[in-house]
Amino acid sequence: MIIKRIKKIITKPLSIFLAFTFFVCSWPFISFPLTDGDVSNWMMASYKIQKTGVFLKAVSDQGHGPLMAWTGAIFAKLTPHSFYAYNFFNLLCGLLGVYLVYFFTYKFWQKKDLSILATYIFCTNIAVIYLTRTPMYDWPAAIMYFMFCGFYYLYVKENEKKYLIFSLIAIGVGSLSRFSICWGLAGIFMLLTSAIYRRSIKNIILDSLFITLIVGLFNFPWLISQTKIYGSSFIKTFLFDNTGRYMKSARPDAHYRKDFYGFLIYALVGMIPHTFCLIASLFQKGITKRFKDSKESMVLLAGFLPCLILFSFSGHTKLARYIAYVFPFISMLTAYFMYFYDLKSHRYRKKCRFALRSTAVLLIIILVCLVFQFNAEVKESIVFALSVIVLLFSLLGVANYTIKYRYKELLENATKYLGFYFIIYFAFFSLLSFLYKRAEFLIDVEAMIRNVMQ
Repeated sequence: MIIKRIKKIITKPLSIFLAFTFFVCSWPFISFPLTDGDVSNWMMASYKIQKTGVFLKAVSDQGHGPLMAWTGAIFAKLTPHSFYAYNFFNLLCGLLGVYLVYFFTYKFWQKKDLSILATYIFCTNIAVIYLTRTPMYDWPAAIMYFMFCGFYYLYVKENEKKYLIFSLIAIGVGSLSRFSICWGLAGIFMLLTSAIYRRSIKNIILDSLFITLIVGLFNFPWLISQTKIYGSSFIKTFLFDNTGRYMKSARPDAHYRKDFYGFLIYALVGMIPHTFCLIASLFQKGITKRFKDSKESMVLLAGFLPCLILFSFSGHTKLARYIAYVFPFISMLTAYFMYFYDLKSHRYRKKCRFALRSTAVLLIIILVCLVFQFNAEVKESIVFALSVIVLLFSLLGVANYTIKYRYKELLENATKYLGFYFIIYFAFFSLLSFLYKRAEFLIDVEAMIRNVMQ
């Protein structure tokens, strides 16, 4: 009886998605490679917390919230030199994201097959894999913001107080990672969702106060402690981090960057291998009517479009992780279009071919630009560069195959095709773990991070 029950649990689609994400984003566990040098910024604070046991008074990284430093100190306590341990909280956030996409998709539309499709899109796209394997501030904040939006929508729709409580806790935790971003995006989402459901001004004001109060309560002890120790220098740094950084970086030579198109490209590339599916769905006749016919789709739009637009006009350096907030919503929206309108349509699948070619051309242009921009690194490790190219086009190939030949199975149970993606990601990260100790520019990143743990 127990064995049958365990077998039933582990063969459920959600369990399969969680297992897929866990192994893909954990491999190779030992000698886990970190390839982003910015990790050293908060890892220094995390390492000091491990040594001293002091949380609230630990040094702040550029005025950013303490969540990454705190969780890094906790999970890496037993193995303080393990990169995997420092990434473990980030991994948990990725797994939470998988669960939430599955849960919210079902709560939105009451369709189990749609939940499976949305989760399949979410956990196989390259942005989610990258963000779950790279421990930075934005991914935990993004997942908590997504959690806020999902539960707040359920609160508005079903008028159950427990959903409001869940949403407020989520945005409180998220604000410990990205204070003004979580606060601001939550406020905008609340206003737009309230407009969609025509809620009263009284309810809007009350919810605004709740959001502000919970963000304040979660951050107050840390802010007070930091101010007492570091005084006006912390206040200045914190204020700039939550206001001035929108206009430009804190670097002395920084200027207002006008690459407004950058985040749109990151969003499209981040959705690989499902980018062409999204493009084909968006460029359909009657797309406006699709949104009007479903308040849920409008809620998803309210979840990611303000972020994409506002961040695009920022003068700060455009990095992919800064728009981590959009991917859960876009994954659900893509699944909604495919499930209810597109996958059964021969015209859509034909349009996917053109969208696939357009995606491939865009990708080639980006890769050529990157080769010129990082010419020295490419020459140093041609194998690494080629492996990235093979990874991207292999993913697109699998997505194209399933859309072209297995679209009925995608609608019924998309978990069947996780194996293809597992093999591709497994092979890439195996190779990366091998190259990590041999490419000079990757060795430099590791050295930079380890230097703060002395």
